[in-house]
Amino acid sequence: MKKYIFLFIIVGFISCEKEIDVDIDDSESNIVIEANVSTLINSSKVKISRSLNLDDPLPYPTVSATLVSITDITNEEVYILLETEGGIYQNPELQGIEGHTYSLSVTIDDIIYSASSTIPQLVVLENLEQAGEVSSGGGGGPGGGFSDNDNVEVIPDYIDPEEFTNYYQFIVTRNDSILGDVFIHSDFAFNGLQNSRSLNIEAGISDVLTIDMQCVDEAVYDYLLSLNENINQSSATPANPLSNLNNNALGYFKAHTSSMGVITIE
Repeated sequence: MKKYIFLFIIVGFISCEKEIDVDIDDSESNIVIEANVSTLINSSKVKISRSLNLDDPLPYPTVSATLVSITDITNEEVYILLETEGGIYQNPELQGIEGHTYSLSVTIDDIIYSASSTIPQLVVLENLEQAGEVSSGGGGGPGGGFSDNDNVEVIPDYIDPEEFTNYYQFIVTRNDSILGDVFIHSDFAFNGLQNSRSLNIEAGISDVLTIDMQCVDEAVYDYLLSLNENINQSSATPANPLSNLNNNALGYFKAHTSSMGVITIE
């Protein structure tokens, strides 16, 4: 039977959707975990929900866990996260540290979902530069598809450290709305250089863009890369991104740095 499957992409606790017309059977619901350990205070959290079958209405149903904890493996400190609202877990004392490795443990119905992630070296976002004028149409950033909206090229100005392999994710907020596009860079072929690669962002004149440049580890980058490939494909049935979580959970566990900049589009 022909149905519409919607691929919901979650980046920084937001979602977008892409409609793909395929013949596919209903599938079982999966646990979805979106977990972040940030070097910014009060920015670490875990969100737990459940995926939807093809005919289920939105929104995603939230899930309450028996226990959610994050352990700083480097200094053996354990943080218990409490549910602050439906499916959202936080601990105000949890703040990530560069170079530390963190492990996530989520217990739901006697099943333990776990993953680990390491915070890389901080790379400072020095400036944001608008490249050229605002253009009409042509689609937003990576994963944004095509639209009739205005777009602009913004160059994050940073120097990639030569001594490490570096992976970057850019969380873009336009005015008060976080964009759902997947913006990522790696230093492959750019190691040790001043960045000159731009982000193609759906934005117009006078829009204020806040960009959070996050350094992530390789496993998280691979997840984001496969996520981006899913969004941009046009023919094949989408596959689940390469999550670093076990037990068939969807989503990710991301430990990351944060360096932010603001630009007003002219």
